[in-house]
Amino acid sequence: MRLSAAVANARPIQVGFAEGAVLSVTYRPSKATPADLDRIAAEQEAAEEANKKAGRGKNRISRAEVRQMVTSMAELLVSWDLTDDNDNPIDPTDPDALMDVPSHVFVSIMKAVGKDQTDPEADAPSDAG
Repeated sequence: MRLSAAVANARPIQVGFAEGAVLSVTYRPSKATPADLDRIAAEQEAAEEANKKAGRGKNRISRAEVRQMVTSMAELLVSWDLTDDNDNPIDPTDPDALMDVPSHVFVSIMKAVGKDQTDPEADAPSDAG
């Protein structure tokens, strides 16, 4: 099998929110590589070290780290049924569009994708929200 065939796949998941809404998301499970995981781990270590030196809390991240996380998510996502309040679709593959998604929605999607990566047989909507 060619690598391009493995990366071409797409998987639908459901992301549940406390208010009962469910977001349908399709992502590429094989788009995340060990190199991506290594980069994320290195960024987290660097952020923790910088925060420690600056006397800040552990959960603070830089603007560059936020932008990298958003860009990585845009590369991973294929589609979703999220719209703005005027029912205009929000493009999940556009990092600039993702920057306007509320943080709790973005984090819930990240958690649901991560959970699906580790437990792809789970069919129930995620309670990550």
